[in-house]
Amino acid sequence: MLGLLLTVFRSTLALHLGEAGGQVFDLNIPLIVALGISGTLKSRLPVVFLIGFWADSLSVAPFGFYIALYGWFFMGIFGLGMLIQVNRHLVIWLVVMAGVLFEYLSGLIFVQNFPDIAQFGDLGWQFLWAMIFGPILVMIVRYLEKQLQRQMNKMMPVN
Repeated sequence: MLGLLLTVFRSTLALHLGEAGGQVFDLNIPLIVALGISGTLKSRLPVVFLIGFWADSLSVAPFGFYIALYGWFFMGIFGLGMLIQVNRHLVIWLVVMAGVLFEYLSGLIFVQNFPDIAQFGDLGWQFLWAMIFGPILVMIVRYLEKQLQRQMNKMMPVN
């Protein structure tokens, strides 16, 4: 549900925030990072697929672009989590920045025919937004996930 809200916000309301607002990074990237950091592959992959499906449904990109993009990014984070401890704040920040770069370059390569070098100016705004709000969104998602888990444990205690 949060993925749908972030996608709708980015595609509608963020465009009315002025010049910099139109260059907001994909707000689902921190959500994918938070999903990739914790949990099992079997429980998180359907959620990633659903977020990609929602993003594909609301975008003008070819259908399947966001499903594949989020899927590969999630698998990369999940694999990285097996090698190093991804819970550190600096690593989360770097992973969010890598996700913004990965999505931007994938969009230039696979969606547009001939990328223009002038389009890389948008990447600066997206990096700025991602540096400020990316780690904050990851922390919010992880906090909400912990609160939901506590509520579930209260309702169904494990013996």
